[in-house]
Amino acid sequence: MFCFLARCNIIIEHIIVISRAAFVNMNEIFERLVQFGNENDRNLFCQRLQTIWQEQGIFCSTYPTITNQILDLYKLHQLVQEKQGYLEVTTNRGWKEISNVLGFGDSGKRVKQQFIFDITNSI
Repeated sequence: MFCFLARCNIIIEHIIVISRAAFVNMNEIFERLVQFGNENDRNLFCQRLQTIWQEQGIFCSTYPTITNQILDLYKLHQLVQEKQGYLEVTTNRGWKEISNVLGFGDSGKRVKQQFIFDITNSI
């Protein structure tokens, strides 16, 4: 019985360490996203997205990237909103255009996937 409890404690301690590491990395990720620009509502957007991810248990250990470049989630969200939202962009095949504006060339499908994973699932 003691051996079982000792193993449980080790597992719990390991999970806590992993969770803390993921949380620190996520903070760094959102700090970097805030630094991408100086728009008035960028900081609020990043804080809200980070809070939603924490509440839903979404932990990200790396920056969201496409073609080895960091994806600015705020700018992606703003571009989609300017085009009247996800459904409108998808219906009008606008993901390639958004990808070009973000500097990712013809990576429209990847940009759409990142939008769905990082933003749509959080709202």
